[in-house]
Amino acid sequence: MASIALRLVLALWLAVTFAALAGMWRLWLERERVLYLGKSIEQQRETVLQRAGIPPELARQTAELKRRWPADVRYQAKGDANALSYVTYLLIPRIPAKDSAYVLRVKGKELTAAGGQTVQPVPADAQTAERATPKGLILSFAVLLGWAGLIRKIWRGRTTWPEALALACLFFTLLVLPTRFFFLSAQPAFGGAIILALVGWATLLANALLSIMQKKDKAAQPAVSVSRLERIFSGVLLFIIAAGMLWSFLMAVVVVPADWDAWAIWGSKAKVLALGSGPLEDVTRFGHADYPLLWPTVWAFSGWLSGGWEECWSKGWGAVFLLLCVWEMSIAVRARSGSRSAGLLAAALFVSVPNVPLIASWAYAETPIWLMMTCGLTCFLRWRSEEGRRADAVLAGLFAAAAAHTKNEGLLFALLFSLLLLSGRQRKDILFALLAFTLCYLPWFWWSRLHLNFEATGLLHHWDADGLRRAASRIVPATKAIFGMWKDVRQWNIVGAGICLALIGTLLRRRPDAALLLLPTGLLTGYFATILFNANEICWETGTTWIRLTVQTLPLFLVLLAAREVRSP
Repeated sequence: MASIALRLVLALWLAVTFAALAGMWRLWLERERVLYLGKSIEQQRETVLQRAGIPPELARQTAELKRRWPADVRYQAKGDANALSYVTYLLIPRIPAKDSAYVLRVKGKELTAAGGQTVQPVPADAQTAERATPKGLILSFAVLLGWAGLIRKIWRGRTTWPEALALACLFFTLLVLPTRFFFLSAQPAFGGAIILALVGWATLLANALLSIMQKKDKAAQPAVSVSRLERIFSGVLLFIIAAGMLWSFLMAVVVVPADWDAWAIWGSKAKVLALGSGPLEDVTRFGHADYPLLWPTVWAFSGWLSGGWEECWSKGWGAVFLLLCVWEMSIAVRARSGSRSAGLLAAALFVSVPNVPLIASWAYAETPIWLMMTCGLTCFLRWRSEEGRRADAVLAGLFAAAAAHTKNEGLLFALLFSLLLLSGRQRKDILFALLAFTLCYLPWFWWSRLHLNFEATGLLHHWDADGLRRAASRIVPATKAIFGMWKDVRQWNIVGAGICLALIGTLLRRRPDAALLLLPTGLLTGYFATILFNANEICWETGTTWIRLTVQTLPLFLVLLAAREVRSP
């Protein structure tokens, strides 16, 4: 009976998944393709501004201002904050400042600058043409892949390829930030990264040649027998994963940054790192000053390798991070269950959630934090297994630091992750893991606390009587808003409901590893508390953040629930 019920649920999931994929591709063909494909960068920007409720004329006026103002200008920005977010993004490497002889004001459709004169719209034939090119995306991936090869060599194959590439992004960030701080430019780090990548590629080629030679001397391993039904099922799962990720990639690269956070926060920080020269504080002159910089650093490197800055194809890194995340999920589940199909199923379940490929296309820092959290959990599970080693604990600590370098939510992940580590019995291993986290994250934490209003800890100031009463009064409307989102099959497929049922079943059966589920459930609880104490109106705050916060926990839930329990050492 249980087997029949499971097959019915699987059939329902496949039906909903293919319906969702059909709807997503229809959206691409009828909207994104029509609006943006084949259009110039300037035309795309005007469409983006119009859809965002910002006068599209500002894009043409800003293009003229870029020709009039020197590239090293620091200026005062005044007027409508929404419209200014896009204008200031376009003006980079020019940096907003509190005091300057240059003044920029936006009011309605009018942009005035310097002495107050109106900047006239620029004729289409006089505009400077900008071009989208995949060169930076390809080259930046090749460079970080070279780093990953070197990392795997140093760790003696202890890391998977997704883990090695994730570590490459972390170490690259730890190289770029102090370079910008001490030398007022990230470009020396970018050049040094290429040199180090050449060493990594030489290592990869040498290992490949050695592997070929060793295979000639070894007897062929017998092939693992796989049934025809399992091959068909694996093919269907691979199709779902490929269709979802391709859709996400096309949605990302077809257009300039089209979501507010993409241009006002992440894109602005990345563009400053790619083009600007000056103090590291320049990256904080835009939205959410204290947001960490791993994702902007990777985006900046991709743009820089394109010849200075490129904002379309570089956003394809979101789909790359998604690919690495689902790859790591499949590896983790396969290691726990011994089943390749189980690993592919977990990956396909994640990608089949319509919110996942959609969010991955936005150029937000969501996909890299999915990857860092998943890699951290995988290394932790490997460490607490019978084959676990100290190196796995150190890797877990590094990925906790990588998550904190990606988004401020990574701090909560690192805290909960530390509690999980402390539940282990290898005390020396735990010490090394915490040391790895501290060494990698402390410099950024110290600098951001010293120079910025650190929003991640600012909520602690509201833990007084009035703050607690206000938070308590927001529980009911926040809960209603959240469950209103969660019950929407168009956003969550039936995966969200399936996770809830599997979670309840795991707790009722009292599985030995059920305590591990405190990690994703603790994240959701912490995110909920953050929303309650946030200063913004509760429904607006929930509507703009909760979907993304929920998705952050899905890979963790799926890895822990999609396979049989892990034995503790």
